[in-house]
Amino acid sequence: MLGTRGRNNQNGFLTVDFLFAIIVSIGCLLLLLRVSISLVSVQVAQYVVYAAARAHSAGDITKQEQIDAGEKKYKSLLQDSSLVGGLLKPGDGIQKSGVIGNFNSIYNPPVDNDGSNETGLPFIGARSEIKLPRLGFKVPFLGKTSDGEDEFKAHVSAMLFREPSSEDCRNFYKKENRYGEILKRDSARFNQASSFSDAYVPMEDSGC
Repeated sequence: MLGTRGRNNQNGFLTVDFLFAIIVSIGCLLLLLRVSISLVSVQVAQYVVYAAARAHSAGDITKQEQIDAGEKKYKSLLQDSSLVGGLLKPGDGIQKSGVIGNFNSIYNPPVDNDGSNETGLPFIGARSEIKLPRLGFKVPFLGKTSDGEDEFKAHVSAMLFREPSSEDCRNFYKKENRYGEILKRDSARFNQASSFSDAYVPMEDSGC
């Protein structure tokens, strides 16, 4: 009789149930907190990359100086503790440098395009790799969110067309770079125009 009564005794069952539930709930809460911090980190990274692309896009003396301006802006923002402090660690959480360039080889149009569809735009700007290690987390009784440490990587990019530099404009107005190239396009059609090459005078008509 006493044995049967002991087996049917459910005292403390809700306590055990509560302990399991509260542990899982806290684990899920911590996971959501990590996801939220990671999303904020992505937003900050997006701003940093966009600011670097904007600094790079402004006209300058040479193309290289435009690249240097973008890289300088990128590095200065990563050193701003009030902006990225605790969220993005240069060299670990986000790419340290080398984010400015032409990324057409990565974001290129399909090779089988027959010309009837959009072929994409030149991708010139900034592109940086970020890591979100906070997304790797083990929820009690539910398991891990990933099997490896390298699963939470992504690229943040910003595409802003680069304005022509002073060097680009000077090269554009040179006879061999503009007038000569036009004649080479169709030698049969522009054969007569080649005799007037000495009379060619470069003029500002491109917005440079």
